[in-house]
Amino acid sequence: MLHKKIALAVLLVFISAATVFGQASALRDYVGIIKGTYHPDALEFFDKLRENYKKRGKDDLVKWIDGYIKSGVGGTGFVYVAPDGENYVITNYHVVAQTVALSISFEKLDGAKTTYDRLKVAAADEDIDIAVLTFADGAKPFTAGLAFITSPAEEGADVFAAGFPGMFTEQIWQFSKGVVSNARMRLPHDIEDEEGVNPARWGPYIQHTSNIDHGNSGGPLLVQQADVTSGYAVAGINTLTLSGYRENTFFAIPADRALAYIGEALKPKDEAANRHNLDLRLDAFIKGLAKPKAVYGAIADYLSNGCTASNAEYAIIETFSRAPRTVQDAIDNVNNLVDAMNYCVAWIIEDTFRGKTAGTLRATLGDITQNTDGSYTVPLQFSGDHVINTTWVSEFGIWKLDKAGDLVTGDKTLVEKRAKDKESETKLRTNYALALSAGYAYLGLGGSNPRGSALDVSMMFGHALTSGVRVLLSDNFGIVEGRAGYTGAIRFGKFALMPYGDIGVGIAWHEKDYTDGSYYHTPEEKDLSNISAGLSAQVGLKFTTSFVPGLFLSTAYQFSYYPGGTVFEKRNFPLKDTTHGIIIGVGYLF
Repeated sequence: MLHKKIALAVLLVFISAATVFGQASALRDYVGIIKGTYHPDALEFFDKLRENYKKRGKDDLVKWIDGYIKSGVGGTGFVYVAPDGENYVITNYHVVAQTVALSISFEKLDGAKTTYDRLKVAAADEDIDIAVLTFADGAKPFTAGLAFITSPAEEGADVFAAGFPGMFTEQIWQFSKGVVSNARMRLPHDIEDEEGVNPARWGPYIQHTSNIDHGNSGGPLLVQQADVTSGYAVAGINTLTLSGYRENTFFAIPADRALAYIGEALKPKDEAANRHNLDLRLDAFIKGLAKPKAVYGAIADYLSNGCTASNAEYAIIETFSRAPRTVQDAIDNVNNLVDAMNYCVAWIIEDTFRGKTAGTLRATLGDITQNTDGSYTVPLQFSGDHVINTTWVSEFGIWKLDKAGDLVTGDKTLVEKRAKDKESETKLRTNYALALSAGYAYLGLGGSNPRGSALDVSMMFGHALTSGVRVLLSDNFGIVEGRAGYTGAIRFGKFALMPYGDIGVGIAWHEKDYTDGSYYHTPEEKDLSNISAGLSAQVGLKFTTSFVPGLFLSTAYQFSYYPGGTVFEKRNFPLKDTTHGIIIGVGYLF
């Protein structure tokens, strides 16, 4: 009898396992691999960010971006058939953000795949992290999909995560079992509430232990339910994990929250409802600005995909050249590249909003006007007369910030301008290794011993701290000097002024017998006494343009002291041999 009972128990366990396995296999008909193609502007941003990290020696982040781009857009979605028969695919918002093409593939046990291309985003919400997709041309390939549970998941209940996390270079089916460890988890938000006392919270979420990995995003969290398709019902939508805090800590959007959003998002909206939703968004946006700290993270939550994509290339240049180190570090530590884009553009917007305001940003609304395309122009007035006109658009049913003043325009004009400026900066040569020049010098504007006209030739190394050699030649004297000094650069678009100053130490020789005895005392001493040592100081200005890169004109004033007599004999000379002069020249910067 005992043996029969054992055999019966084993049989029941086997039947139960086979049933679960069969039902899990049936899930493959409704749970698929989401693939997408990033917006070209987003890919340009990824390349720029990669170049930035490479220049900064952050090889680990370079490898991360390479892997991110190689893997592309990937996640999980599942079929939901509404009561009216409409077919939808449910996934996470972060899976579809910044995409221009989406598909879903359903994979059988034997590896055969059925793929549906040209999915469209019907509704999405980044706060909940949910997206509702429709099939191309309104197709309805499914008569049934996964059902949602009608009552909340219970703590301790068995749950199953289905999806396609990445392994090697592919997304591979994974079906894992766990339990609900917290049926209503709320995660702390880094933005304080309007009273500034209690931290605001994200959620609620279902915290569970069913293993999910990168690629599971958007997949269903399931409970067994015999009376529904495939034997499983959706308890939640898997959305995120926590690493570094606890092990086996995974989160899903509860079914009731997801259903409430789907039902509301797919309802037609009249103009009054749209305007009311805009007012609610603007109110939350202004409250987010008025926090006593950097607010680019809050601004990022409100940016439209178009705003981010079209301004990201310009924003990354500005952010990594002007933003504080804390902002750059925050971008370095994001979980995905789309968030990095949002942060860069959001910081540019915050910088625009602030103007000269370093403290809390307090904004008031001006007169809101509707545009012919359905968008709204919303003036934001900050301290004083600092007013920024913003444009808000409805994206997947959610009002998003699309433009901010003349800086974040959404039409890539700033990127084009930056490219032209960069080209102009490259041609406008103020950073150089070598400067060669030749010109006319007249050392005879005053002083005790004017020398006359001469050819002035110089070779200077370096573009800020400079050093080099200068030679002056005429029919009756010559000078050779070693020189050192500083050259600045003031740029005006295609033009630049380069003020400079330097000092020279050298020797001069004289081919003419002066009657006042300044250079030698007797004709017999001529061969020795025509060489003297001295110094000079010079201040001047160079002018260069990008039209002829490297070419410059210069003018300078010089004061010299080269006493007469020989450098080979010890003599007593009066400090009287001073000269004032002017130099006009032309040169080239290498």
